[in-house]
Amino acid sequence: MEDYILDIQRMSTEDGPGIRTTVFFKGCNLQFKWCHNPESIAFQRQKYWVKDKCIACFSCQEVCPQQAITFNEDGMQISSNCNFCLHCVEACPANAIEVKGEIISVDKLFSELLKDLSYYHKDGGVTFSGGEAVLHHEYLYELMKKLKAAGIHTAIDTAGAYPYEVLEKLLPYTDLLLYDLKIFTNAKHKYFTGVDNDLIKANAIKLGKLEYPKIWIRTPIIPGATDDEENIRQLGEFIREYMPNIEKWELVSFNNLSREKYRLLGKVWDYQHAELIAKAKMMELTKIAQEYMPQAVWSGATKLEV
Repeated sequence: MEDYILDIQRMSTEDGPGIRTTVFFKGCNLQFKWCHNPESIAFQRQKYWVKDKCIACFSCQEVCPQQAITFNEDGMQISSNCNFCLHCVEACPANAIEVKGEIISVDKLFSELLKDLSYYHKDGGVTFSGGEAVLHHEYLYELMKKLKAAGIHTAIDTAGAYPYEVLEKLLPYTDLLLYDLKIFTNAKHKYFTGVDNDLIKANAIKLGKLEYPKIWIRTPIIPGATDDEENIRQLGEFIREYMPNIEKWELVSFNNLSREKYRLLGKVWDYQHAELIAKAKMMELTKIAQEYMPQAVWSGATKLEV
């Protein structure tokens, strides 16, 4: 079985306990206005044209059998005729064309993950993220069975916007769920993510009744979207009522390091001018969250104040 893998990030300390290897899948069914990984949204491979590397030799254009590459004042343009033969990538002497997404089999990825076994120790392991990893549940099911048989701790980072049965099949092989609860109100959630949150909350309620796997709730703190006191209180009341046994509630501060990713994809980021959250704001929101869940914490970079 094969699937599109965006990236394999080793030595990660932000996607679960211990030292971890995080596998990023291609494809997401939400459209976050603040998405930090726009290259993970599409389910298919994508090409980056890296302007700063390009030497304008036009080798890519000359070798393209589909005549899918043109240049104008905005740089390289790739039409829908592209069939990803990758002749252009091979011909580019400056490595100015990058491909996001690689087809990898379950067995090959499992072998790659085993290479990091010595780093996991007692607390570390493998985390699956995206995009939305659970949308690749058939592939994930086969891979996670292998990982559990090898005694490796597994975690899934998920937004929860899918039928519960899809996730339920994976739970016997999952040690930790990093479950996102972003915005409580339905209309606001749909505005910022493209979907309502009825399914997300319904799945959270079902997960809250389980003794295992362990659950960490994660709430990104995004300027103008999730960073108001009312939202944190509403989420806190929901978690306290329906998920009282979670291990942690983590408020994750917004980062503004994705501008270049959007530019390379030829897109404009809605948050390209947004500033980092102030540390005082993160501490204030965390204090509110702790009124409902004493195990609430915050993480991430904050605005430099002088």
